[in-house]
Order: sequence, then C-alpha cells, then structure tokens
Amino acid sequence: MTMVSTVGFGDITATGQLARVLVTLQMAFNLLFIAALVRLFQQTLEGRRSPRHED
Repeated sequence: MTMVSTVGFGDITATGQLARVLVTLQMAFNLLFIAALVRLFQQTLEGRRSPRHED
C-alpha cells in the first residue's frame, strides 16, 4: 500500500498494529478520494466539450 499510494518510506512511521491499520485505511481513502475528484473533473470537461442535444 505504501508503494501504490506513493507516500514513501520516510522517517515518520506508524508504530503498533492499530496505527498501521489506520494509516493503511487513510492511504486507501486518499487514493479513492483523489480518483473520484479526477473522474468528476473529467466528466465536467467532457460535458463542456460535447455538443448539447436539444429535443
């Protein structure tokens, strides 16, 4: 998870199992949140590019 989320192996590390679980959950949440923002931004751009059909 550390490599996938690109947070690195820095000097500050979680100690204890509970802390590691919480940090892992935080990394997963951050990845999902950023992916959702990128998708929302992409949909917004696609909506502006496509011609609007009026019936």
